[in-house]
Amino acid sequence: MFLGRIIYIFFSIFSLSLTVSFLYMPNLVLLFVISCVGAVSTLLRIGSGAKTESFVACLVADCHYMFAFVAMVGDYLSDKAIYAAVLGGCVSNLIAIVMLLLENKESNHSYQDEF
Repeated sequence: MFLGRIIYIFFSIFSLSLTVSFLYMPNLVLLFVISCVGAVSTLLRIGSGAKTESFVACLVADCHYMFAFVAMVGDYLSDKAIYAAVLGGCVSNLIAIVMLLLENKESNHSYQDEF
């Protein structure tokens, strides 16, 4: 077990669960926390040796969250548009976590094949 990978997976799942909580209770502070946790998760993903596809999915989620945060602060868009942007980030974050699980499964098989 690698401690860095555990922390990175924790932040990824934490970001996804915060996003789901925003979908039930939209709040500016919660959206700011989601953006920060997503950015930390992306930065940790750089050092964890994750594949490019997983990293890009995480970047897309961050872009969705930051767009929604700026739109909510500036009151540029309707609530439905902000909700849609956060939902897009949630889907992208879910894709990143599924890719991470598949990557872990592949690495476990290659590790077991060596013995």
